[in-house]
Amino acid sequence: MIHLNLKLNTKLKPEFFCCLLFVMISLITSIVLVNLYSIKKQVITVWMPLPDSMTEQDAQSTFERLTDHFEELYPGFGITLSIYDETAWTAVSVSSDPEEFPVMWINPPEEVEIPKADLSEIFQRLDSAYYIPDLLEFSESPDQIPLSWNIPVVYSGDLEHKGKIIDKSNLPADSQNSDSDTDLNAFLENPQNPIVSDSSRLAIIEHTPRTSGAVCMIPVTENNLFEIQYQDYCVIHADADKNSQKIAALWIGYLLSEQAQQILYTEHYGNFPVQKSALSETFSRHQALSVIADLASARGNFL
Repeated sequence: MIHLNLKLNTKLKPEFFCCLLFVMISLITSIVLVNLYSIKKQVITVWMPLPDSMTEQDAQSTFERLTDHFEELYPGFGITLSIYDETAWTAVSVSSDPEEFPVMWINPPEEVEIPKADLSEIFQRLDSAYYIPDLLEFSESPDQIPLSWNIPVVYSGDLEHKGKIIDKSNLPADSQNSDSDTDLNAFLENPQNPIVSDSSRLAIIEHTPRTSGAVCMIPVTENNLFEIQYQDYCVIHADADKNSQKIAALWIGYLLSEQAQQILYTEHYGNFPVQKSALSETFSRHQALSVIADLASARGNFL
């Protein structure tokens, strides 16, 4: 937590303090999109999914930390955050009332058609502090921005493959694609046959007694490069009022900060953060990720 103790000269003009506060918040949060004094103080509704690497209780505690930190940085700007599921989307998808929708959400279902606001201002402020090698591609259609990423991997009970990589043209003949929790649970019960999945499942595998230490993760590559699978896409509802959209942009800017990225992804590793300092910390904390760290450097330097 950052504490600011300021002794103010009351003879200075108010405009000076507006500028000073704007600059200081810029230094703290990495991305500030607008002058705060152009936004009316307001509370907005935000929906976030339950991460695979967290229980619902863990997620509630984590999200509460995020909203508390955000509201400390931006007094008067509030976030009402809900963990959504398919039931919530079913309810709003049949409603024509814009107020039924959140102002901002992460990973809305593709079948729910909602107008998305342009996020160009956020993309323009992303710099070398962020590990998004495909940034130009996103910028061409800037209505959603990822907070994290993972890569395709093979999980195998044969520990001789630990620390190695495998080309996607040479996947084991007995491997199975694991696109569902059912497939993963079957593997956790009997890790004899390898499965093709993604790196976000590693935490679940390591925290399951039967597979902890008995399964290795093998990154899947093509020409020694891995495929980045971006995750946790942030979207702002285009029909929300402009003031709410500005606050949602501030919230996304905070979620992209090193502090928030570490809370979301370094502490509860599953997907990898896009903020480079948080990414480097994630790799350094978890030895099992060292092979991916080496590949990440080849794909686009993250240090």
